[in-house]
Amino acid sequence: MTGTDLDGVRFFGRPFKPVPLGLAVIMATLLVYNTLNIGIFTDRIGGDVVAVASGLAFALLVVSWWLRSQRMLEAGLFLTALTYIGRTSYLMFVKPEAEGVALGVGIAIIAAGSWLLERDESRRQRAEGTPPWSPS
Repeated sequence: MTGTDLDGVRFFGRPFKPVPLGLAVIMATLLVYNTLNIGIFTDRIGGDVVAVASGLAFALLVVSWWLRSQRMLEAGLFLTALTYIGRTSYLMFVKPEAEGVALGVGIAIIAAGSWLLERDESRRQRAEGTPPWSPS
């Protein structure tokens, strides 16, 4: 069990991680919106960058759960935080009154905090000799 698992809850034999799941849904949404040019970036190059970053973060979060890869999960959470930090920074300069600024800050905090929880817990477990994805 690591930082964002629900103790004892399994889905397809794998630990259920609601925070990374929610962040994966958010990243999939960003991928679709920016690919279709209907997000805040419309048809700017920034939208393409956000689409690629969010698509990669989504893939890392989903594949890490499927393969039980702690390092991929940590990379996906870190990339999610970076994507939202960049997106929110852009939005703060272009349209600071938008509700997306406060929501973006919140999502970036959730992603970065989840990354810290996962990273610290998996490091502690490696030091103890327990694999992070071992059954509880």
